[in-house]
Amino acid sequence: MRFQQAIAEYPSLKTIYSQMELQTSMGRKLLTSTEFSHSSAWIKRQWEQMEECLAFRKAQNEQSLHHFLCLMGEICDISGTIRLIEQGETADDVGLFELKVFCINVKKVGKLFASSLMPLPDLQGVIDILDPEKLELPRFYIYSAYSKELEEKRKQWEKAKEEDNQEASRRLYCECLDLEDKVREELCCRIRPLIAEIKQAMERAMVEENVMKKEKYAYSSLKSRIQAEWKIYVLAFVFILIADSIGQIKIPLGPGNFILFPIFYALILGVLSGPQVTKIVKSKEVKAASKLVIVAICPFIAKLGINAGASIETVISAGPALLLQEFGNLGTILLAMPLALLLGLKREAIGATHSINRETNLALITDMFGPDSPEARGSLSIYVVGGMVGTIYFGFMVSVIAMLNIFHPYALGMASGVGAGIMMASATASLTEIYPTMANQISALASASETISGIDGIYMAIFVGIPLCNFLYRKLEPTLGKFADRRAEKRAAKKKGEA
Repeated sequence: MRFQQAIAEYPSLKTIYSQMELQTSMGRKLLTSTEFSHSSAWIKRQWEQMEECLAFRKAQNEQSLHHFLCLMGEICDISGTIRLIEQGETADDVGLFELKVFCINVKKVGKLFASSLMPLPDLQGVIDILDPEKLELPRFYIYSAYSKELEEKRKQWEKAKEEDNQEASRRLYCECLDLEDKVREELCCRIRPLIAEIKQAMERAMVEENVMKKEKYAYSSLKSRIQAEWKIYVLAFVFILIADSIGQIKIPLGPGNFILFPIFYALILGVLSGPQVTKIVKSKEVKAASKLVIVAICPFIAKLGINAGASIETVISAGPALLLQEFGNLGTILLAMPLALLLGLKREAIGATHSINRETNLALITDMFGPDSPEARGSLSIYVVGGMVGTIYFGFMVSVIAMLNIFHPYALGMASGVGAGIMMASATASLTEIYPTMANQISALASASETISGIDGIYMAIFVGIPLCNFLYRKLEPTLGKFADRRAEKRAAKKKGEA
């Protein structure tokens, strides 16, 4: 029986599996495909190996382990690309990019754990093939450095474009494409003899992830957990009391209102207490607190379900407009994803841009990718920024737009419900002051919109938002990521020069 089958038969194993929070699809695939054995010799060997690995893990410092998890979060499942090359086919740019990133990260992991019980194979040969510029940056495209003929042909093409010679430009462009295909084929031919080393690295890296990932925040008892996290609970309670005592503050600003909600003060207090400012809480406590976010927002998720059931008649009567507006919310992905990649985000961009990132979306990303994943970090960042900036922005902008008299107040009410309760409250508070005679209707439509956005937003994120982000990331990162990499390279060179 494989572990995947056992999960279906024994639900308790699913809890154990979820708590491991594996960063990569390859790590999850390795674990779920593991065969159970009744051999005492096999079990004893596995147990001894696990004890040795855990002893090695405990000997590592926290920074190294965190760096390891970040590196693992950047690794994609390259088995499809490997299988393609092994069969004599030619991989595309996305596949070669993921292979290059995998090899670079394996090299970094190997340096972190040079004394590991399972040393990783040296993939420098693959890196040299895919990185003719020897910069070891996580990007890939068909560099001119791959081929002198391609380099010369691209120069001719650029010259033809400058001279506005369209016929020559089209001909040279097609010739460049043919040469690029030839380069891809040659790269795959050179990589093919190294497939065995790559496969070995894949297996060992995933085994190390399975061993190194667990136990970080496992507690022997409730008492030990409270002893480790008590400061988080106390500070959270104090921040809530302070924020609630201040209450809501409305500041007139031009045609609109500048509204500050209690959550804004709580977030500011949390930032000030962090290890980068007052250092009231340490990095270890911050990481533990990140795992409590999903616990804290569970009441809000439950409230969403209760509201949906109680308002079902209102939801149905609101019509299809409320359903269709979710497509508009997803449209921002097309703008946000390229911008995030240009700013230097990697897999964090998927979590950050897939939605408006409120409670339900954060819960979804955490469940799909794990709380320590790059995707979860990206989602949590937007969640925090949205809580601080979004509430102010919504309250002010809805006032400005209302003063323009372009949209009906009911339409503005519906637009206020985007799946974020605090943003809806900010927007409706401003609208009801502008249209006091329509306050009840605006609030009802905003609530219905909020309910629908919270419900169908989950499904839109699962079936449209996240797949679209993954697709755009694969297509755009090799191109847009290089701009951020070049800036990082310049900063590194400048820092090196100063040193």
